[in-house]
Amino acid sequence: MLELRITELKAQLFSYRDGDVLIAINAAKVLNPQRLLLFKLLQGFGFNETAVDDLISALDKHSGRVFESDSFTLIVDRDNLIITPKIKQNNRM
Repeated sequence: MLELRITELKAQLFSYRDGDVLIAINAAKVLNPQRLLLFKLLQGFGFNETAVDDLISALDKHSGRVFESDSFTLIVDRDNLIITPKIKQNNRM
């Protein structure tokens, strides 16, 4: 049941731009239960529960906060959470 809900949320919340995954911050704020659903959405990108807790506390603060997993970077932008693969970032250099 939970996996079905996560699949539905990914279809609703994830948008894609230049290989990045975007999630609207306003949509992330109203998830219920927020911590569980956000964790499940970000788990596939390698983010753990501690990172999700820190992210939740950063949603109402200034943009520009950066979170990192082994293979992805998540940036809290003004309107979106932007998830970028680290391989892509290395190719930009």
